[in-house]
Amino acid sequence: SRFMLSPANPDRIEGQVRSLTTIGTPHQGSVIADLLDHPDDFIPFPHLPFGSVANLLEAALNKLGISLDCLRDLTSKYCQEVFNPTYTNAPGVYYCSVAGSGRTTFPPTAMPFLLFHQYITARTGETNDGMVTTTSARWGSFDANTWPVAHGEEIGYNLDNLLIPPSFPYLAKYDQLLANIAGLV
Repeated sequence: SRFMLSPANPDRIEGQVRSLTTIGTPHQGSVIADLLDHPDDFIPFPHLPFGSVANLLEAALNKLGISLDCLRDLTSKYCQEVFNPTYTNAPGVYYCSVAGSGRTTFPPTAMPFLLFHQYITARTGETNDGMVTTTSARWGSFDANTWPVAHGEEIGYNLDNLLIPPSFPYLAKYDQLLANIAGLV
C-alpha cells in the first residue's frame, strides 16, 4: 500500500486516497524474515558439519513452489535501507498504524506462531504479535494502545481453531479506526 501511494512509484495512486492505516505491518522489517533469509544465524553451533540449513530450507520451499524472494523484501535491512528511504510517504495522505502486542493470557500468541513469538521476544525484548514487533509496526501516527492479540487475530483469524472466530472484537476496532480517521481527514 505504501509503495502504491509513494511518489517514487511511477504508477502510483493519486488523488483519491486520503489516508492509509496499517495493522501489524513490519514497516521496519521482520525478525522472522531475517531468520528465514539467514537460518544459519539460528543454529547455536554453526561450525559443526551439518551442512547449510539455508540451502535446505530454500530447496524445500522451492520444491513446494514457495520463493523466499518476497520474504527478503521484509528483512530489517531491506526495509530500513532500501524500501523506507526510496518509497516515501505521499504528500496529503494521512498515515497511521496499529500493532498487536500478543495476548495477555497463555499462550501469548496463536500456537502456530508461538515459537516465533518466543524467538522475537528473546531476540529483541519487545512485545510482538507473534510475527511483528510493536516498534516495527509503527508508521505515521501510531496508536499506543496496542491490540492484545496474535497476528492473525488482528484481521479476524483464530489460528488456534479456524472454526471459531477470534474473541477479540476486531470489527469494532476497525469501526473505531474509521471513526478516528473520518474526524481527521
